[in-house]
Amino acid sequence: MRPLHLTIEGFSAYRKRTEIDFADVDYFSLSGPTGSGKSSLVDAMVFALYGRVPRLGGSTVAPVISTGRDQATVSFDFMVADQVYTVIRDLHRTKSGGASVREARLERGSVSLESGAGNVTKSVEELLRLSFEDFSRTVILPQGEFARFLKATPSDRQQLLRGLMGLDVYSEVGSRSRAREAVAKSASSEARARLDGLELPSPEEMDAQVARLQAIERLAAVVSESEQAISEGETSVRELQKVVDGLDNARERLQALVPPERLEEISRLVGEASDNVAVLHTRQGELSEQADLVKEKLSELPSLESIERAETVNARLLEVDAELSSVSIGDFESELAAAEAEVAEFSGTLEQARFVLESSRIAHAAHDLATKLSVGDVCPVCDHLIDSAPEIVSPADLAAAKAGEQAADESLARGRERVSSLTEQLAVQRAQLSALARKKQELEGDTPDFDLASVSEVKSQVLDLMHQKSEFDEEIAGIAESAKDAQRVLEDLAEQQRSLGIKLMASREALADLKPNPNESDDPIVQWKELLVWRDSALKNTESELSVKSHEFAEATRGLSKARHAVLQALEAVEIVAEGNYSVAVARAHEQARHRVEESEKRVEESKVLASQIEEKAHHASVAHELSQHLRADGFERWLMVGAIANLVAGANSLLGQLSGGGYSLIADASGSFDVIDHHSANEVRPISTLSGGETFLVSLSLALSLAETLSASGGAGLDAIILDEGFGTLDEELLEVVATVLEDLAGRGLMVGIITHVKELAGLAPVRFRVRKEPDGSVVERVS
Repeated sequence: MRPLHLTIEGFSAYRKRTEIDFADVDYFSLSGPTGSGKSSLVDAMVFALYGRVPRLGGSTVAPVISTGRDQATVSFDFMVADQVYTVIRDLHRTKSGGASVREARLERGSVSLESGAGNVTKSVEELLRLSFEDFSRTVILPQGEFARFLKATPSDRQQLLRGLMGLDVYSEVGSRSRAREAVAKSASSEARARLDGLELPSPEEMDAQVARLQAIERLAAVVSESEQAISEGETSVRELQKVVDGLDNARERLQALVPPERLEEISRLVGEASDNVAVLHTRQGELSEQADLVKEKLSELPSLESIERAETVNARLLEVDAELSSVSIGDFESELAAAEAEVAEFSGTLEQARFVLESSRIAHAAHDLATKLSVGDVCPVCDHLIDSAPEIVSPADLAAAKAGEQAADESLARGRERVSSLTEQLAVQRAQLSALARKKQELEGDTPDFDLASVSEVKSQVLDLMHQKSEFDEEIAGIAESAKDAQRVLEDLAEQQRSLGIKLMASREALADLKPNPNESDDPIVQWKELLVWRDSALKNTESELSVKSHEFAEATRGLSKARHAVLQALEAVEIVAEGNYSVAVARAHEQARHRVEESEKRVEESKVLASQIEEKAHHASVAHELSQHLRADGFERWLMVGAIANLVAGANSLLGQLSGGGYSLIADASGSFDVIDHHSANEVRPISTLSGGETFLVSLSLALSLAETLSASGGAGLDAIILDEGFGTLDEELLEVVATVLEDLAGRGLMVGIITHVKELAGLAPVRFRVRKEPDGSVVERVS
């Protein structure tokens, strides 16, 4: 793994977006004041890869989010085996005070490889072949972590080196060997079980099976010839069976032929019914002729309706004439003339009375004027206002004149009323007379053309003829109904006769194959008698022929039974049960016998193969077992680990010699535990626990650098970089230069080396320097060389 580019924002001291480019860097230093955020850049790389932070123990990540911010984003580009990958994690603060990764992606160029925090971490571990802990021990050594590999237990160290150096292949080979051992043992056991389950025939059984197969093969030709003869016998038996069955069927059908019931009776009844129908039709014709004569006479006379209408008109004319004779307007006319003369006389009297009254009024004008004046009027004579009514005394002659005028007027009014009443009565009489005259005229116009004097006689003739016609009609209807009943009886009998003919035809059709004699009569009864005579003769011939053919059938059946029995005995001799065709049974038995022989031979051959397989699989299991034992962790792998640690110690001693001026060297025992040889103290062997802080740093640094160089050269886990965080403050100026020379030499061998330090002298010795400085709104990184 080689870092290429790091982008962070909101991460620890880096509140603003910060980028660092490592693309052209082999050896660099990252320097700055204590607390400026140098180690946070390493934390960001590890967090991007594994979602954990070494300095926080991996249990929490919330503290890396910048103060006052709710989100931290890290994007890290790195190279593995010439492929560039990008890992991105987006961390958000939660309401509970913790933090969670909202987004995590692993990409290769524009291709998304994985998403989700857990999936991305798993893919990174597979890609780098390093867990979080192993990465912190080998690639990035945080503050205080230099001695972790040095002080690790032998088993932890072996586990780490197994993955780093690609020694997992031996574990895989060992695992596969154990799996193959199990498979081989299982196959051997299975072969053993199959061998034990095989039912191997004895030599005697094999000989018996072969002998039976040969006997069946010899029998096949014999059975074929016998079966031909049996087939011909079966054909003859079947044909005779058909003949016998046919004759037996013909006998049954002839015996079943019987004449229908009432054959003679139906013929007699048909004749009687035909005669009855003819008699009734004749009588019906005679009565119809007599009825037609009556109808003809009735047609020559007026209808009963016209006669009755003439009687009605005549009676009404008599009534009208009586009414006309009862109406007399002469008296009304005379009385009216007298009343009119009387009115004229009353008019003259009234005129005379009025004249007398007027004359009297003139004579008594003052009196007349006084009667007309009232209090308050103006007098027309003196032109004075009348203030009191004058006393009026009517003259006697004036009063008499008024009474005479009133009496004459009343007489005239009464006369005029009488004239008016008589005029109205006369008008009514005249209108009634006019109406009766019109009615008489109408009745005279509706009178029939025959003589009214003979109406009663004509009516009597019509009623008598109608009575005769009704009697004829009633009798004709009765005869017609009887004729219908007789016709229905005749039709029913005819239907029964037709049924006899149909039954005859059906019976002849059913026996057509027996060739009955043709009919010589059209009478069904005669035809039936002829058919019955033929039946008796045919039945006798059929029974005779049936007896002969039945005997032939019995002889043929016995011969066929003997032939079959002979074949069955031959089959039983070789244990063949025949069901159906003998050749098929022999062929089936031959196939079964052949199959049994082949199966026996196959089982014998299979037993040989299984025995060979048991031996072969047992050998494979033994070889796999031996290999798995050699490749156990405490075997071949431990031997390889001892060699690897020896090479690691050799490389570390070369560096440690330079760093310590030849004062110290490492040694490792057979279990992989480290000790230090103190050359300044007469080569005293000291446990690493007795080293001072500075001594521990030099030994750990040498071991870490040797590990990185060794693994980089071996191509195991692909370690292309190592980043050292602090620990250089305990070194003097001369030793710092030695350390810088060693690191530069490692970088020249293709290993990317980075140091994080606040020691300016060491930082200044790196060809590429990154400086971190604190600002009010967050730390800033700049490349200064």
